[in-house]
Amino acid sequence: MPKKKSISKVKKVSKKTKVKKKIKPIKRKNVKKIEEKEIQLKFNNLTWSKMVEYQKRYSNLLNKYSDLYQDVERLNKFVDSLILTEFPEINKFTEEIFKLRYN
Repeated sequence: MPKKKSISKVKKVSKKTKVKKKIKPIKRKNVKKIEEKEIQLKFNNLTWSKMVEYQKRYSNLLNKYSDLYQDVERLNKFVDSLILTEFPEINKFTEEIFKLRYN
């Protein structure tokens, strides 16, 4: 009669599975990348054509109201107030970009 193989075999556990992995802290550089990716996903529907439309409108408003405001700073603030109501998504986008730079 042939020899019977033993049914109960003991599995060996590798050393790799026994060792617990250390959790590394997230580097600042990686946090920036994550934030940039979140912004990219958040503003995914913002297109270049929309940005060009925004810039064209901004330029037109500057030209239109330049006679009323002699001071450039006041003119820019006024035009900003008008255009940001027309393009709120671009306003949010620029705010997020400035936050990234200053964080």
